[in-house]
Amino acid sequence: MAFDSFDAGSPLEPSDYVNGFLDTFYSASCFDLIVDSETAQPSDNTSLPESTDHELNFKNIDLSQYSGRVAYDMGSGGTKIKGVLFNTEAMHIEAVFAEYSFPMTYSLDLEQSENNQFSDLIMEMGLEQLKNHKALIEADFEKLNLDLALEHYGVATAAFRKAENADLFLSKIESELDIHISVISQEEEGVLGYYAAKSAAAKENPHGDLIDWSDPIVWDIGGGSMQITHQEENGEFTILQSTIASSTFMTLFNQHIRALEDLSLTPNPINNMEFSVAFALAKEQLVFNERDSAIIKAHIEQGSDILAIGAVHNASVQNTINQVLNIHADTYSKEQISQAAELLYNLNDQQIAGLLQLKNPSFSKTAITNLILVSAFMEKFNVEQVSTVKANNTDGLIAQGNILSQNLAIH
Repeated sequence: MAFDSFDAGSPLEPSDYVNGFLDTFYSASCFDLIVDSETAQPSDNTSLPESTDHELNFKNIDLSQYSGRVAYDMGSGGTKIKGVLFNTEAMHIEAVFAEYSFPMTYSLDLEQSENNQFSDLIMEMGLEQLKNHKALIEADFEKLNLDLALEHYGVATAAFRKAENADLFLSKIESELDIHISVISQEEEGVLGYYAAKSAAAKENPHGDLIDWSDPIVWDIGGGSMQITHQEENGEFTILQSTIASSTFMTLFNQHIRALEDLSLTPNPINNMEFSVAFALAKEQLVFNERDSAIIKAHIEQGSDILAIGAVHNASVQNTINQVLNIHADTYSKEQISQAAELLYNLNDQQIAGLLQLKNPSFSKTAITNLILVSAFMEKFNVEQVSTVKANNTDGLIAQGNILSQNLAIH
């Protein structure tokens, strides 16, 4: 593989599609955290910065209680990175000093492969982007003036579970960048997403209402996989798993409804008849373990909150509904999905990008198909409303540390 032959240049602009929020935690007794708002770069159509310059002032702290952690989530459609100062005694984040995300279409690259391997080009691009972003993060950390080492670690998900040369690619990343990335199972991804959501338990939503965490179901959709996770009273996890997700469902749409040879092409514009046919297709394809489905349905009927995490729910579906319906919410319903979809019928990518205020029209490709997919699941499981929570795998990774539990209790 000609890794040295490709020059990706400077880091890509943060994606409107990949989740890129920044929440800052700090202990007033230990730190004064000063944020330079003029340098903050917005992302994901939110008012929160993607990465920010920080200055951290000391107030009699013991550095032995802290570690610098950088978590990487290499998903099927993009990579998310979060750098934090972690309190190892209290087991919580003291400060988020950097957060970045960039699109990288591993799943689509794999679907176009004839040998079930990542192409040289996508690996070269991915490696170069990681190199550039690692340099940015280390520069961000140096501004804190802390005598601490940075620990870099991460996970890779659906596309990397499928690619036959994923291990070779990740070994190259570790040897060149000293970042250890573990390919995790879909069960582990579900548990990690659950812990990521739990890490937001103490946060208040933008409206100041505390989320009810009494018995949550965590719903995560990525580019190549979907997990719905619930922790039972005995501590075990029930996890619904599917490979029908954002990128894979768009491919199905292009294959079954558009009959396109190039399945990576945009499915837009989509009319109301095509929406209905695709809705039926999604319901047909969303097949889960019967026993686990019954357990999840029972919890939904008993009133468990559905907490939706990740880019598809937050930066795509919730943003689409908020922009189209002119609201500012962190929940959405089946009715709102239908209302938003009607206003997107027959629009091309450029028109959708303008309506949703997306910087890059390419992120319009899955705007409607994501609505279809989410709506189909909600219909199938009688879900009336979900709450979107700004959390992703990097949050779970930071909370869990470098090594995922080897004794996950999973049904």
